[in-house]
Parts: sequence; structure tokens; C-alpha cells
Amino acid sequence: MVRVSGPDSLKILGQCFRDGGRDAVSAHALMRHGWIVDEQQQPLDEVLAVAFLAPRSYTGEDMIEIHCHGGEVVMQLVLQRVLECGARLAGAGEFTRRAYLNGKLSLDRVEAIMQLIEARDRVRAKAAAKMLSGRLGRRLEEMAALVRQVQVDCEAAIEFPDDVDTDGSVGKRLEDARRLAGEMLGQVRVQAPGSLDLVLSGPVNAGKSTLANELAGRDISIVTGQAGTTRDAVCAPVSLGGYSLSLVDTAGLSEQARDEIDEVAMRVARARISAATVVVWISEVGCLVEPPGGVAADLKVMNKQDLATDRDCDEARARGWIPISAKFGQGLERLRERIEQVLHRKLGPADGMPLSARQAAGLRRMADGLARAGGLLEDGLVELAVEECRQVLDMTEQIGGQARDEEVLEEIFSRFCVGK
Repeated sequence: MVRVSGPDSLKILGQCFRDGGRDAVSAHALMRHGWIVDEQQQPLDEVLAVAFLAPRSYTGEDMIEIHCHGGEVVMQLVLQRVLECGARLAGAGEFTRRAYLNGKLSLDRVEAIMQLIEARDRVRAKAAAKMLSGRLGRRLEEMAALVRQVQVDCEAAIEFPDDVDTDGSVGKRLEDARRLAGEMLGQVRVQAPGSLDLVLSGPVNAGKSTLANELAGRDISIVTGQAGTTRDAVCAPVSLGGYSLSLVDTAGLSEQARDEIDEVAMRVARARISAATVVVWISEVGCLVEPPGGVAADLKVMNKQDLATDRDCDEARARGWIPISAKFGQGLERLRERIEQVLHRKLGPADGMPLSARQAAGLRRMADGLARAGGLLEDGLVELAVEECRQVLDMTEQIGGQARDEEVLEEIFSRFCVGK
């Protein structure tokens, strides 16, 4: 599909679209069958064309869509013909940016569109769709209404201190706003850049590859009795608790490389560890090796539980290790639960509100501002509490309404693809 937005959209379509000799599409949202033709009126492609008249379009401007055949060459021919008629290539996210600037979309819905495009699984796609329907905006409006009333009451208390009880209804409204902010923070699903990597690391021959195969549900790594079988990082997609992850099996780490290949393999492993979302360190019963410097393990696993005594397992648990047997499947369900807990702690609930880093930081600043306002009210510093409320209201507008900073807009729209 080729999309054009702007005041000259219908004019451009009129120069290149023909429908049995009739005029170009001009009725709103009426699909017409016809041909895109070149300067000599020779057909380039058989298409369906539709116009959306301002302001009833995605961008709020006159807009056309040309639905052509999907071949790369024919698509380029149609696009080139549209450009010859006066259009230009859109910038990244320009259609959505125009929709925002024309008041068709609020910032929370703009970022929800990006989350929906970037969603890598059904859980996140559904969560993003809820955001697009206004989930965040409605919560922000609810909070803004509470804070605005607190601000009004506090300003009245400054003028008429004997008539307004800041410890009563005002304090309750502020507490309700703080509770709502806390609930929203608890529902945040942080959108981490790039893939979510679950990296398995540990000393040589600890059973990392066996565990990788069990977590993946299929053989992704070669398993032999020979130490150091895995050299390069081996990746496979897995799903845990609604999170779509890339499971990464890495080469074993040791204090001294045996050869040049071993040295390169450990360097690759450390690079994957440093970029990981979750690092699981695996060692074996009888010779538990703690993670070395530079390896920030989220979980420590004692493998080969089938060879351990009950005392071995109890001592390992007391030291923060999770006993498992990758070979026989013992303890794997508990390990999966612990991995999900780490993901939940780092990223928030899998089905939570998929917020950008900018939005999540804004919510935290709002919660902090409300806490400060509450403390100031308790101390009788009503004027300062009013200022905190004003800043909280500004932040709700910046998260869900209008951004005043051009750099913020550039950051948001730079993530969009050209066609959106």
C-alpha cells in the first residue's frame, strides 16, 4: 500500500489514477477500483484507491491510500509515479506525528502504537492494544482530577486558612492520588531495548547445554561427555510466564583459556552475559563455583542434584543456590518460577502496561512529587504543596497529553518506521 497525506493528496491521486475515464476518488472512505497510469496514460498496476477527507483521517489531513499488488517492482513503480506527481517520501513516523500535531492522537496513544508495532508476542500485543484504546490516558485523567482538586483546595486554604481542613478531605484526595500512582507503577511493563536474553553461564561441563535443551523443549545444543563442547553462543526462542525470551547457551568460563579458540569463546560468552536481561549461573554439586568478577548472576543453580545428598541440597539452598537435575528434570519447574520472578522484578508484569522508559520515569517522578506534597501538607507548608501538585499535573500532561520539548518528540517519533 502507498499512503499520501497532505492538502495536495487528492490532486496527486487525480494525476495518476484512472477509473474507466471517470474522475479520481473524491468521496470520503469509498474504495474505488482502477489503474495507476504513467505520464503517457499507460497502465502501471491495477489498484484499489480510497480517500479520507480532513479531518476524518488518521492524520487529520486529506489522505489517500493506493492498494496495489505486492510485488517489489510494481510497488516501486507505483511509488515512483506518486512521487513524480508531487509527493515526497515520508520521514520516520511522520504520519503518526502529523496525527499528533493535528490533535488526532495523544502522546500515550502515539507510544502505544509504537509498542504495538514492536510487540514480539501476543501478550504484549494485547497489552499495547489496551494502551491504544486509552488505558493509560484514563488513569492519568483520573489522577489529574484528584490532584487538581487538591491544588484548588490548598489554594483556598492559603486564602481562607480557617475554612479549609488540609488534614481531612484534602489529605484523603492526595492519599487517593498516591495510591493510584502506586497501582500504576505496579502495572508497568518496562519495554527493554532489543531482545530479552536469558543467558546460561557457568564453568565448563556444568550442564549448561543440557539445561538449555530442557528449557527450550528441544535439542538446541550438542551435549557430550567432553568438557568444552559448546564454543559459540547458541540461541533459541522460549516463552516463560508470558515473556518471550531468547535463550542463550554460552561457552564455559574458566580462569585460564586452554587455547585461542577457548579464549575467543569466553570473550563471546562474557559479552552475552553483560548484555543479558537475566543471567543464570550453573555449577555442579560437589564443586560449586561462585560467579567470577564481571558476571552479575541473577540466579545460581546447582546442577546434578541426582548425585547430591539431602544435606548437599540444604546447604546449597542456604547459600542461595537452586538445586536441579537438568538431566532428569528435577527442580526445573521451581527454576522456571524463579526466572519469571526475576523478569517480573526487572520488567514488571508480562501483561502490564507496556510503557516506554520516558513514560515509566515520568510516573516515578509523579509518585515522588505526590509523596513530597503529602509531607509538605503534614508540615503545614501548603504553598509548597501547591507547587508540587502543579508539577505533578505538568507531568501527567507530558506523559499522556502534549510534550512541550521538541527533543522529546524527536526521541519518540525516531523509533517509528517510515510507513507509520
